[in-house]
Amino acid sequence: MRHGEIRVAVIGKSNQAARHITLLRQHPDVRLEAVFYPKEARDPGLPLTQDFSDVLRCDVVVIASPTPTHAEYLERLSSFAGYVLIEKPAVSDLAQTKMLQEWDKDRKARTRVNFNLLHSELFARLRKVSTDERLGEPMALDVHTSHGLAFSSSYKGSWRSTAGSSLGVLETVGVHFVHMARTLFGPIQCAEADVQWMAATQGPPDTGVFRLLMCRGLRATLRHSYAAPYLNQFRLLGTDGYWEYDGVRARLCAPRDTFDAEGRFATPPVVEEHLIDYARSWRESLGRAVNDFVITVRDGRQFDTSEFDSALEAMAIILKSVSIPAATEPSLTKGVAPSCL
Repeated sequence: MRHGEIRVAVIGKSNQAARHITLLRQHPDVRLEAVFYPKEARDPGLPLTQDFSDVLRCDVVVIASPTPTHAEYLERLSSFAGYVLIEKPAVSDLAQTKMLQEWDKDRKARTRVNFNLLHSELFARLRKVSTDERLGEPMALDVHTSHGLAFSSSYKGSWRSTAGSSLGVLETVGVHFVHMARTLFGPIQCAEADVQWMAATQGPPDTGVFRLLMCRGLRATLRHSYAAPYLNQFRLLGTDGYWEYDGVRARLCAPRDTFDAEGRFATPPVVEEHLIDYARSWRESLGRAVNDFVITVRDGRQFDTSEFDSALEAMAIILKSVSIPAATEPSLTKGVAPSCL
C-alpha cells in the first residue's frame, strides 16, 4: 500500500453504508474519496458520484449496497487491483457462489466479506465458553433474534421486501449465524429450513428457522424474524452446564450434578456472569471490523483466503436449504427436507 491516506470509495449511502461512512471518516488512515450511488441524489456532506471510474481510482472499495447487488459490483471490480470490503452475503445464488469460488488466490486475499458479529464481545464470550471445561461437551446451540421491521412503513417497497431472488430474513440475518455456527463448531453436515410470511403474503419471507447438524454432532437451531418484538436470545447447552444470554446478561451455569434438599436434580447455579448490551456490542464490533480491515490494508498484508471460502460456504448452505414456493398464503410455513452437504 502506498504511503499516506488510504483512498476509500463506498458503494451505497444509507443504512449500513452510512455506518461505514461514519467509521471511515473517523479513521486517521482513511480519506473518503467517493460515495457511489447510481441514482440522482444530493448530499452536500458526501462526495457523491454516479461515475464508477471514481470508484476504480481508489485504493479500497467498500460494498455496502443492497444485498442483491453485491455480486454485480464484485463483477464490475474484476480488474480492480486494490482491496474490497463487502457486507455479507457476497452472493445471492449458487451460480454467483461458483463464480467467486473460482477466483484466483490473490483476489480472494484482497477481499473480505464482513461478518462483524465475529468481532463482537458476544462472539468472543461464546467462543471462550464453548471450550470451558465447566460447560463440558457442547451439545446444542439455540439462537433467537427478531425485531418488527416487516411491520414498519420503511419495509414495504424496500429491496428487503421486493427483491425477487431474496431468501428474506434467513439470507440477510441468518447468514450471520450460520457462519458463526460454522466458525465455532466446524463444518455443517446437514441443514434444513422453514420459512414463514407473518407480516405479508408475498415477497421474501420475513420469518424463518434453520436446523443444522454439525459434523461434531452438535445441533443448532437458529430462529430469525422481521415480524416479532425485539429479542436476542442465545443458549449453548453442554454435558456439564449451560450458557445463556438474554440480550443484556450472559451467564454460565454449572455443574450438571446440582441437587436440591430432597436430592432431586436442580437448576445449576450461576458460576460466571457478564453484562453485554447487544446493540452496543453490535455497533462496537462493526467499528472493530472496519479498523481491522483498514490496518490490514495500511500494512500491506493480505487476508486468509480460507475466510473468503468460509463466507461462500455459509451462504451456499443457505441457498441449498431454503426453498421459496411460487405462491404464498398468510403465515404459510414451508418445510424443506434435510440437505446433507
